[in-house]
This record gives sequence, C-alpha cells and structure tokens, in this order.
Amino acid sequence: MTSEEALHLFGQAKTRDRFSLSDMRKLLELLGNPDQTLRFVHIAGTNGKGSVCAMTASILKAAGFCTGLYISPSIGHFNERIQVNGEEIPDDELRRCAERVKNACKMMKLYPINFVLTTAIAFLYFAQKKCDIVVLEVGLGGALDCTNVIDPPVVSAITHIGLEHTEILGKTREEIAMQKAGIIKRGSAVVACRQSKEVLLVIRQQFKLVNNLTEYDLPPLEEASPDVVATRKVNAISEQTFQEIASGSEQACPSVPPLICTTPSKVQARSRSLDGQTFIYPPFSMQMLTLSLAGSYQIENALVVLEIIHCLREKGYPITDSDVQTGLLSTVWPGRFEVLKKAPPVILDGAHNPNGALALRTSLEVYFPEQKLILVMGVMADKDYTAMVRIMAPLAACFIAEAHPSSRALSAEALTAEIRRDFFGPVYTAPSIHNSIELALSKQAEAGLPVIFFGTLHQVAEIRNYFKNHLKN
Repeated sequence: MTSEEALHLFGQAKTRDRFSLSDMRKLLELLGNPDQTLRFVHIAGTNGKGSVCAMTASILKAAGFCTGLYISPSIGHFNERIQVNGEEIPDDELRRCAERVKNACKMMKLYPINFVLTTAIAFLYFAQKKCDIVVLEVGLGGALDCTNVIDPPVVSAITHIGLEHTEILGKTREEIAMQKAGIIKRGSAVVACRQSKEVLLVIRQQFKLVNNLTEYDLPPLEEASPDVVATRKVNAISEQTFQEIASGSEQACPSVPPLICTTPSKVQARSRSLDGQTFIYPPFSMQMLTLSLAGSYQIENALVVLEIIHCLREKGYPITDSDVQTGLLSTVWPGRFEVLKKAPPVILDGAHNPNGALALRTSLEVYFPEQKLILVMGVMADKDYTAMVRIMAPLAACFIAEAHPSSRALSAEALTAEIRRDFFGPVYTAPSIHNSIELALSKQAEAGLPVIFFGTLHQVAEIRNYFKNHLKN
C-alpha cells in the first residue's frame, strides 16, 4: 500500500499540529490501551536509530520472540512501517485498524497528525498479534514524541545525536539531547552510543533525575568522568513535561538500572567488504560476529544493538550468541550504504544531514581509499545541504544534482549553484531521479568510478526499483 493510499484511509480531516501526550493517552484509552499489553525497546537518536531497530528486531526474531517493529519513514510503501517478524501489516488489517483509530478520533473531536494515527494503528496491530516485544523507533525528538506514552520499556537506547530539526528540538546538541533523553524512564536500562561528552552528560543527568539518584549512586560513563559531571549543571526537561513523561517520579527507584555507553575503541575489526563485515566486541563476547550490512558506521550501530541484547539478557530474555549471529547476518536495511551494483560499484545511502554525510564520507574513505567518486545528490530544501556539500566535495570526481518531485525538495538548479560554491570540478544538473541515474551510469561507463547516491531517503525507492528492474550485478 502506498503512503497516499494509506493516508486516504484516515479521511480528509484537517490535521492538527499540536497533539499532546495526554491526548495520545486518551486516544489509546478509547482503543482499549493496546500499548499496555506490550513490552518495548524504545530507540531515539538523530542518525542510526533505524539501523539499530532493524538489527535488534532481527535478533529477537531469531531468538524466537514474536517481534513487532515500528519504523519511519517508509522507503517503498507505507506498510513497511509496521512489521511483525519481518512481515509487513497486510492491507486489510491496516484498513481495519485505521477505521478504529478514525472512529476514536471522532469521539475525541480531535484530528491528530498522521504520525500519531500511524502509531496508534501500530499499537493496535501489535497487541492483536500478541507480540512478545516491540522495537519502537521514535518519530521526532523523544520527550514529546507520541511514542513516548508507553510505560517504562525494557530498554531505552539513544543513537548518535546531531543538529537536525533545530527549529523544533533546539539550536544546540545539548538542547536536542535533552529532548532525545526524554525517553528515559524510571527503572529502564539505558544504552547510549558514543557521543560528545556534552551530550553524554545530558543523558546521564536525565537518567539521574528520572531514577531519583544521587551522584554517588549514578553509574559512571567512560566518556564522562565524575569530576566533569560534578562541575557542570545540565538543565532538565521542565517539571510539567517531566511529570507527563514520568508520573510517580517522587517514589524511590527500587534498584538502579544499568546505564551503558558503547566503547567503539574496543572493537576488533577482522574483515570488511561490500558483502558485509566481521568484528569482535569484547564487552559483549569474544565470538567473531558477521554483519550483513556494509558501511563502517554500521559497526557502531551494531554496538548499540549488542548492548541492548546484553540488557535484555540481564532481564531474563533467553537470547543466545547464535541468535545474535543469525540476526546480524539476516538484517536487511534498504538505503543505508546499500550496494546496488558491485562492479563497478554503485552505493545508495540515505544520508540527509551533516552527521549522516560525515558518517558516509568516513565509510567511503575506508572502502574506496584515495579514489574519486561520482556523487549524485538530491536533498530537501529544509536540510543543511551547504554543510553536506562541503563534507562530501573532497571525494568528488564530479557531482550530479538531481531534481526530486517532492514539494519539499531543493531544485536541481539551486543545488547545482550551491555545489559550485565549494566544488570546482564538473557539476551536472539532472531534471529527475531517473535522468540522474542514467547520467551517473554513463559517466561511470566512461571513467569506471564508483557511483554514490545520497542526500535524502525520499529518493531511495525509485533508485532501488530502477536497479532491480534494469540491471544485473
């Protein structure tokens, strides 16, 4: 089902920009509180949270759990957002759940934004399928995201935090981190990927506040030493918002849950190719692990997953090393350093902000050292495309600026002008995604260089479909 078809199920009611967590709770109450029958792994972050969700769900499925997966946005079609054991929600179930949500909204006389509707549908479907555990991706931010109505999850995880949606979440990484850390709840284990010390301090301070801990009780973080924490005060979420997120916080926490930060410095990389990569992470296991996903940044995402699995094991979930290996090997995540063609290589990556572009550049320098690349870029107008161009330009043999049909997209002509400010090689303008693909392959045939598509997730489906239908590796 396409997103247009799915959204049509919700009718043509006026969408409402503001829909509080209390409104979301009322909506779920009218639906029978399906979320309260479920257990969750809740994941927030700027970059990497989708990959972490996909790997975690794959491992839990391999371990025999009925596993729900809720992600956004979809790549090919709407149903991808709601999955159970890797199977997308069927159209008839989507329609049935959507009708129930529409009727509940009519009773409330509220017309929420589409993400709220989709989240309510997901909770209904996961409850109907009697999922043992749901891997739940935050939509935007964390503290006030509609997914944050859930009771304390088994594990909360926060992936890399960067500057994005600054008009909503805050102008600094610390302010954005405060919103992301809003998913931390009393008694839940928390995993954070390697961050700047400033961001880790925010996460640590929110963990301390939610669990009513003293500095003495607070577990140390390797990247944030106690003396630094003691000398810096981090402003917490407002008391009103905190009470909405973590009601009953005045009660003492019966035990201190784990607060874990990944340590990429302990990774022992063994091999890396476009087919995947192998590594050892001693804090988890000395067993060699094989990850099906290419891209050096995926190992850092995998460390978050391994620490999530560690926390689940501590909670009594029977997950073996074999389950972990099977899950990592079977993970599929489109549009993230995805290899569409091997010889010569064509790579598709949905990097759509400066942090994503930097992670992509680091991976490209590992896989194609000292080699120039054909870079194909399309971008939304509300993104920091100037910084993205500056990050990627040193790798470019040439750029192709592509047009995208979305009303949010930056025009190919405007992007071409922007690229020429920082790159003095050839820049070509393509009037459509289809034209950009054909032009890139033509340039590749001439020079034999790798082609890299990046800039937005909105182009992933069309590019993947082209290569699926037209080319063979």
